[in-house]
Amino acid sequence: MCPKKRRSLYPLLGGIIAAVVMTVLSVQAGVAYFMERERIAAELENDAAATIVSLQKNLAPLMAAYAVNDYDMLTATELSLHPHAAVIITDHHMGKVFGDSEYSSGWLRNERGELEAFDPQNAQQRAQLEKSAGIRSASITTATGEPLGVISVYLSYASARGQLSESLRNSIARAALVAVVLIACLLLALRRYLFEPLGRIAAEITRVDA
Repeated sequence: MCPKKRRSLYPLLGGIIAAVVMTVLSVQAGVAYFMERERIAAELENDAAATIVSLQKNLAPLMAAYAVNDYDMLTATELSLHPHAAVIITDHHMGKVFGDSEYSSGWLRNERGELEAFDPQNAQQRAQLEKSAGIRSASITTATGEPLGVISVYLSYASARGQLSESLRNSIARAALVAVVLIACLLLALRRYLFEPLGRIAAEITRVDA
């Protein structure tokens, strides 16, 4: 009878090494993606806060002067400079002029990314605002503390999604490259420092027994 051919441990260890390396790098890529997502979310929050602070200071005198067109242009300019979903102003003074409790105006980005004047009666625009990533609001007051209205900044992850997709692709590409190099280095090291010495020892034992 012919002796059974012994299976090599090389493919088995290679598979184990590849599985371990891919698992570790996949976890690392996932952690990097999560951290990038948190960083972008923090940037959006900070950007919204900066917009609110800027408009609070600049809108107050215009709202006190009933300068709707002026603060409407200012709101449009601010939105064009930042990736928000919308910036809406609620003006209590103008609301009294029209016989209402408030007057709402502002701008939002439509699905094509273009700026569009806000119409409180537009159901499609209201539905779009409800789908935003969040809303940050603050009161607008005079220097003496008299309430003039409210500014609301609606957050959008539209621009962030592109950054996250690119970050994920880059993480996967880096992980794949590192995995290939690391697995190759480990297999070469095993072959040179483990399998080849063991093979020489086995050959010498076989020669002596013969």
